Amino acid sequence: MYFLRLINFSKPYAQGVAKHWAQLENALLVLLLLGSIVLANAQIIMRNFFDESFSWADPVLRIAVLWLGMVGAMVATREHKQINVDLLARYLQGAWRDLVMSAAALISAAIALVLAIASGRFVQFDMESGLNLFAHVPNWTIALVLPVAFAVIAWRYFLQAIEYGSSSFSQWRMRVR
Repeated sequence: MYFLRLINFSKPYAQGVAKHWAQLENALLVLLLLGSIVLANAQIIMRNFFDESFSWADPVLRIAVLWLGMVGAMVATREHKQINVDLLARYLQGAWRDLVMSAAALISAAIALVLAIASGRFVQFDMESGLNLFAHVPNWTIALVLPVAFAVIAWRYFLQAIEYGSSSFSQWRMRVR
């Protein structure tokens, strides 16, 4: 319970950080999407009308798709709109449903944390290799979105597990009274 009191103690600060992080995610998502649309259309126009194209555009678009996917996954987790298989939770109600949702969120947090660690090691390996993708841009800078996104997703799932778990606990406590 001390941990929950600690979270409540710093709630205004945490909400401010979360709000600014959400604004950053939204802005990044919009910029990546608009930039990808503009660049892809420019490529199409240049290829069809001028028989020319930017040699760097296709790799940049592939990178943008990776970043869009990862930032989109962070936003989906923030908004509780991620893909989930909630067959059991669909048929349960009240405290039991919240308990199952808490367990699912905790398992998802653990998986996302494992992926964050693995992708962090991948980025570290890329840093040590010193390879560049194009235009002297190091590979690791492009892959950096992976550990960051998975860490954010793990943290959000962990907070969801606490949220559902405390809701389940509160419902059971109300039944006992």
